[in-house]
Amino acid sequence: MSALLLFLLPTLLVVLFFRAYLHAARRERMAAVLGGGDSSAAVARAPRSRLLATVVAASRGRARPILLAGTGVILALVSRNPLLALLPYPAWKVLGRAAQRRKRRRISARREEQLPEFMDSLVQSLRSGLSLQQSLEASMEDVGEELSEEIAPVVREMRVGKGVEESLSSAARSSSSPSLRQILTVLALLHAKGGDLPRILERMRRRVGEGLETRREINVLTAQSRASGYLVSALPAVFLSLQALLNPSSLRPLLATPLGNLVLSAGLGLNAAGFLIIRRLVNPEA
Repeated sequence: MSALLLFLLPTLLVVLFFRAYLHAARRERMAAVLGGGDSSAAVARAPRSRLLATVVAASRGRARPILLAGTGVILALVSRNPLLALLPYPAWKVLGRAAQRRKRRRISARREEQLPEFMDSLVQSLRSGLSLQQSLEASMEDVGEELSEEIAPVVREMRVGKGVEESLSSAARSSSSPSLRQILTVLALLHAKGGDLPRILERMRRRVGEGLETRREINVLTAQSRASGYLVSALPAVFLSLQALLNPSSLRPLLATPLGNLVLSAGLGLNAAGFLIIRRLVNPEA
């Protein structure tokens, strides 16, 4: 029975991912049709975006309960411990939250990298005689999507008649980037009190560039330590996987007995704690 389920589960996974792939491809074709002139950019990103859309589509809706239930049944049959059938759901939640945090950090890092280009464009626009609102609108076209999403609410509020200082101040309070918060605050103050805005922005641009360069140097110097942390944290999982392939019966006391489950839980907890400590040591911002 367990051998039959071990055969059926991969087959079910293949069917689910194939259906999700077809759904993602259909959505992509519709987006290309509706996008009009942006279809060439969508086609250029097609392989990566389609794979990502496939994974996301397979992990949502009706597919996710089937995947989690099937994985739990397989774990319970292989280990002969019904408690392990409850493991996939909390593991999925933990991994999902970790993926969301990682995604937010990547977006924040890309936003910080786009700040110097945004400030250069803003200075050039102001020196060419454009107003602050027009300069912000022009600068949005020179930066990436991550930073443009932060600036877009300010421009929309200005277009509907809201005060420039009020719009910039509210955006500064809601921004998650310290550098962008400082830039928006300075823009609001100088617009209200007056001053040589391009010259001050150039000074701030040098400070932001120095901070980015320092962050890159820290990432380079701590790259080996981060790699060591990932390697050491992955060793227990690699060892258990090899042991399961070479001698599955040796893992039965660890998986099928209460004491073995306690030891396994303690080991996983200590391994996760060690990984988090290493990450905190090599990356204070994590």
